[in-house]
Amino acid sequence: HMKVKLGFGIDDDLKCMESIGHALKNKNVTLMIDTNHAYGRSEALTLGKNLQNYKLRWYEEPVVPEDIKGYSELRSKLDIPIAGGENEHTLFGFKSLFENNAIDIAQPDIGSCGGITGAKHIINLAHSFGVEVNPHVWGSAIAQAASIQVIASIPATHFSIFAREPILEYDQSSHTFRRELLSTPFELVNGMINIPDDKGLGIEVNLETIKKYKTN
Repeated sequence: HMKVKLGFGIDDDLKCMESIGHALKNKNVTLMIDTNHAYGRSEALTLGKNLQNYKLRWYEEPVVPEDIKGYSELRSKLDIPIAGGENEHTLFGFKSLFENNAIDIAQPDIGSCGGITGAKHIINLAHSFGVEVNPHVWGSAIAQAASIQVIASIPATHFSIFAREPILEYDQSSHTFRRELLSTPFELVNGMINIPDDKGLGIEVNLETIKKYKTN
């Protein structure tokens, strides 16, 4: 799987996806796109219609998080699963998304939705609406570790033999508080990460990194 950051203008986005499509031709790679709510409804719809042949796993944050009706409209007009929720921080915000049929895939961020407990409440609510859950993962290695534990415990959403398991969003850009914060950083090997099985989150914080960046 590979997520592509778009939202730099429709023409540029389409050229980018065309290049990626050529590079991945005949390779078994599933794509997702994320525009970080760069567009209004019209532009988001135009982009989505032009990308439907890519068989995307999801189209993330096509419009601003507050535009719930916009999410619902796009979901009804596109044959691409609509994902969102990283900017929703409460159970009530997600309830509104679900009641308005706004998203196919809920993306609570464990670091900002109430931690593991808050995420579990959102996951249970999503499942009651038949909404798939794939947490958004960002921030420090501690948030990453918590997300790994939550994702590993999420059951398949739909009561179907074709239900998809959630995947871990793993950003590979340089990030000090992911690479240096743990004594043993997480390593992606052949698209997989080992789930820590030690107590708690299964990690050991590198105290030297804390000292290095500490300010008075």
